[in-house]
Amino acid sequence: MNYLTYDEIVIMINSFYPSEKAELIYSKLKDSMHLKKNKLFVRKEDGSFAPFRDKRLYIRATTCDLICASFVNLSEDDQNKIKEAYPRDYKKIFPLSAIGKYYPQLIAQFYEDSQV
Repeated sequence: MNYLTYDEIVIMINSFYPSEKAELIYSKLKDSMHLKKNKLFVRKEDGSFAPFRDKRLYIRATTCDLICASFVNLSEDDQNKIKEAYPRDYKKIFPLSAIGKYYPQLIAQFYEDSQV
């Protein structure tokens, strides 16, 4: 998995711009999935792509997993820095409801890429 870095997680916490968050997430997910003719295709372990029926569910769940795994993947020191600097706000990036705030911009990134 292509994790978010410390600096990218800080941007996810601090940014007021949904498009900025969507671009960060898209940059991490674009190699593992793509849209073609309004259908989501997800990379399998063998490198091939398979269709996935519910693109909204999959993209939101994968985004949530990416953010959580990225935070866990940080060093304990970096995790503590974030917790101390943003004691209330850092927790707000994890729920699916937070992802919903920039989902339209995120899905637009996939649509733009599918047009190329």
